[in-house]
Amino acid sequence: MTSLPPDTPRLSFRPLTLEDVGNLQMIFTDPVAMQHWTGLKSIAETRASIEICLASYARHGHGFWAVCLRETGEFIGRCGILHQEIRAKCDKEIAYALQRRYWGQGYATEAARAVKDAAFQIFGFPHVVSFISPENERSIKVARRVGLELEEVLPPETNKWNRTVHVYAIDRQPGTR
Repeated sequence: MTSLPPDTPRLSFRPLTLEDVGNLQMIFTDPVAMQHWTGLKSIAETRASIEICLASYARHGHGFWAVCLRETGEFIGRCGILHQEIRAKCDKEIAYALQRRYWGQGYATEAARAVKDAAFQIFGFPHVVSFISPENERSIKVARRVGLELEEVLPPETNKWNRTVHVYAIDRQPGTR
């Protein structure tokens, strides 16, 4: 079972379900929204990503959650905490993706901040990261707005995406690592 981040003034969170395939396809088939990812996703790949998320809820209690407008319940994207084993240690990653029509309105920052707070307050993680392509300026701005700072640069041969990745990070209590 998954715990959810608390609602924000404009957003609410819910677990993703297989009924969200169409919602996620609005992001996963948009070449602009996906330009910093590994590529566009088919319906089968989208379904598989939701199944991975459902397994993560069961195993870790977290994963990607659907991000919805609080007033209408409309799905606008996903944001969550991912269990990542990319570096020598296990990391808890805050990751986010919104439909492009919702970019530039502060929703990604609002969602990422709520998820960061949940990572610390609900799940008790001492440290969270975001793995971001150095060219993804929008995502870097979101990470910085919620307090994450550049921690490390991973060269292409050391990560699953085979490209340079910047690691942005924040500690629950600064100076505790």
